Amino acid sequence: MSQTAKRAWRAGGLAAVFFAALTPWVLRPWFLSEDDLPRDTTFFASLENADLHLNVWILAWVARAIVTDPAALFDGNIFHPATNTIALSENMIAHVPITAPVFAATASALAVLKAMALETFVLAGVGMFALVYHHTRNGGAALAAGAAFAFAPWRVKGFPHPQYLATGTIPLAFLAIDLWLDRRRLRHLVGLAAAVTFQMLACVYLGYFMAFAAGTYALARVLGTHRRPLADGLPLVGAMGAGALIAAPIALPYLRAREEGIIPPFDPSRFVGHAWAPWDYVSLAFVQLAGVAVLALVGADLAQRGVRRLRHDPIGLTTREWALWAVVGVAVLFSSGPYVDIGEFRLPTPYLLFYDHLPGFSSIRGPRRFFIVVLAGLCALAGHALARWTRRAPPWFQTFTGVTAAAACAVAAAPLPSPVFPAHLGRSAPPVYSFLEAQADPGAVLEIPAASVDSDFVGAERNARYMLASTDHWKPLLNGYSGYEPPSASFLTTAIRQLPDPEALAFLVDAVDVRWVVVHGDRLIGHEQTAWSDVDTEGLREVARFGSDVVYAVEKTPVRPWREAVKGPPRAGRTLTGLSTSALASECRAGRIVDVEVPPVIALTAFPVPIPVRIENQSPCPWPALGVAQSGLVGLSYAWTDPSGKTLPRGPFSRLLGDVAAGETRNASVVVVPPFGETGSWQLEVFLEQFGEPSALATARATVTVAGMRP
Repeated sequence: MSQTAKRAWRAGGLAAVFFAALTPWVLRPWFLSEDDLPRDTTFFASLENADLHLNVWILAWVARAIVTDPAALFDGNIFHPATNTIALSENMIAHVPITAPVFAATASALAVLKAMALETFVLAGVGMFALVYHHTRNGGAALAAGAAFAFAPWRVKGFPHPQYLATGTIPLAFLAIDLWLDRRRLRHLVGLAAAVTFQMLACVYLGYFMAFAAGTYALARVLGTHRRPLADGLPLVGAMGAGALIAAPIALPYLRAREEGIIPPFDPSRFVGHAWAPWDYVSLAFVQLAGVAVLALVGADLAQRGVRRLRHDPIGLTTREWALWAVVGVAVLFSSGPYVDIGEFRLPTPYLLFYDHLPGFSSIRGPRRFFIVVLAGLCALAGHALARWTRRAPPWFQTFTGVTAAAACAVAAAPLPSPVFPAHLGRSAPPVYSFLEAQADPGAVLEIPAASVDSDFVGAERNARYMLASTDHWKPLLNGYSGYEPPSASFLTTAIRQLPDPEALAFLVDAVDVRWVVVHGDRLIGHEQTAWSDVDTEGLREVARFGSDVVYAVEKTPVRPWREAVKGPPRAGRTLTGLSTSALASECRAGRIVDVEVPPVIALTAFPVPIPVRIENQSPCPWPALGVAQSGLVGLSYAWTDPSGKTLPRGPFSRLLGDVAAGETRNASVVVVPPFGETGSWQLEVFLEQFGEPSALATARATVTVAGMRP
């Protein structure tokens, strides 16, 4: 090994130690705490904290599966009895070389998260350090660029979504491209393929980001050399393709979920709010994500070059800097999504072309996250600028400048300790979970209160907590929360929200092999407290009590043979009883809402309220309602109209517990989420409808007073 190479490896090693030492301080206090997690405090804190619980559970499940049962990797223990549940979100398999040994040694989900955090922060810093050091041979500038990338504010605050933190191989891919063009060694192509593979296994978003970033950088570098574009570029294309092929098998579970309709393509019309126009990159929002230091360095460098341009001097950009700017430009364009709106004009972008023709690209719901690639390019350019300004300074001054700038990036990203909340895992877990862990019976667990209906944000957070708690016992769990939900989840929720009603218990037992029901009394509200205050349901036997947590054993025998149908892919076009779910004929659409028992006052909260409804099938046809797939089922929905007369979009669909026979009158309930907005007199319209059909079978209206919460 040459002296130059030895110096580079030594510098990289010291940089790794620097980033590893600084990361626990940046992620204080939770990183060194035994039982804390970083808490989101924004307006969307409820969902963000639910996402954090989900992602910690994913990291723990994947690490555990690799150690104990690799064949079950994608069959996480949530949403029982559904399979392939990891494919409902990211899998973060790239981190297994770090997380699996940590889980094997500790059996701790929190330890797994911390190992992944340390890995991603160090890799991001070292990756950017290596790229800028190779370009400039200035260790101080490289260290500052690495710190700007690793300790960018968005990363420090991004733990609800740790899958996006695995960005360290983006600069390493750029480095592999440079080394191939400079030296033409096979190992550099292997390194590029490995970087692509890692990125695709870390996160679907980042996999596509890598494809566009590395592809743009390679194209710009190849064209900038003015040599043999095909001879130089085709091996790079082959290496990136090989990296994608290595990662391709992980896409199979996602393709399966797409074929089953669980993962739909994201509607481009919904990108509003999920995309960034080019001018958003000069906003305060981007400064808060990227940090002041990197933008100040790049801005000062651009100003200096602008002055040179006015003097008719060459601006002096190297081919590598041009390539980095090309990456920034492409990422800015793609973060705009399919269109850029300028006044009344809508300009299409190339995004829509890839949305229509690149497999899997349509699943990306947040084009604005391309800002991660923008920041990667800007951090490298900031390193170039600092290197140029200090190139004539003595080495000690370069190092001092770099360390100072790097420390400033860390302090600016985390000037205060992160807010935290307890995870309640391990030694801090409630005793009910030790009880579940000790049970030899492998039957599934249901925790209550759970979600009441689709789009139940309160229920989503509850379920996410139960998922993370399940890492202490790992029994199958009926509860679940993820980016998407299997059809069986909505089906089972119909019965879960009505427990301990005997009909609901019979429904649940016939549909799934549930063994334990855990009721958290301190989390029950209103109607939930009333329902569980004095349980006398045959088939539910109290077996343990830990403070307000009560465990019931389910001892009811299944009668109807639904379990296999619920576990497998939804039966297309038929209910569990064989009724067709096709659109009802006109003679079958005669129905009536007999009564709606609306409370006179509903509190302005996020807690869903079940409202009793009595419906009547006045037609000579049975109505389909008992199906796993929701399409074509008869059920209830609602819409609010505010005091000014504005009608809000319809609320989520509430299923029924069974088909409705011809002429039958049935008691049901529509789960209503209180409206968000002003208090006062609102109109609630309830719809008896067949899901997916435009016109309702019957409607009813009621006036409701929406009031603020009492202090």
